Amino acid sequence: MTKKKFDERSFYEPIKVWLESKEYKVVITGGKKQIVLPTGALLGVAFLEPDVIGYRRGNYGDCLTIVEAKTDPMFFFDGLGRCFVYKTVANYVYLAIPREVAEKIGTDSLFEERSGVGLGVGVLAVDPEAKKVEERVEAKEVSSYSWHNDLRKTLIGMVKSTLGIRE
Repeated sequence: MTKKKFDERSFYEPIKVWLESKEYKVVITGGKKQIVLPTGALLGVAFLEPDVIGYRRGNYGDCLTIVEAKTDPMFFFDGLGRCFVYKTVANYVYLAIPREVAEKIGTDSLFEERSGVGLGVGVLAVDPEAKKVEERVEAKEVSSYSWHNDLRKTLIGMVKSTLGIRE
């Protein structure tokens, strides 16, 4: 049996709906180059572009959730690496992968946070045909920001501007 291949863009709308159900305002950024995270020469690329960004104003300030979508298992490690970069500026970060792959992630995986050990990156199982998203592994909140505070403020400014939020 061959597995059906999906285009990453087919994940964006179901992820947007899922984030909106969690009271986020959402911008689909993948492929548009309207919101980018400058990386400099360190990563070999000038910038990274998140696929989907959710923003909401919380009791204690701005809350960003970034979702990186990868449909081809060959690029999962690339997606995971991007997620670690996004953890420097976002409160929550998810890797969205096809449902049939995500279902194989057990409770004993490195994705699960236990006793302070785990990746802290959430996993979303996406079925673009059914337009469903399931939070397979909950993302751990990143609450400490230090040297990247200016970068976070810049990213929040780009997101708010794109969403038309004026505060």
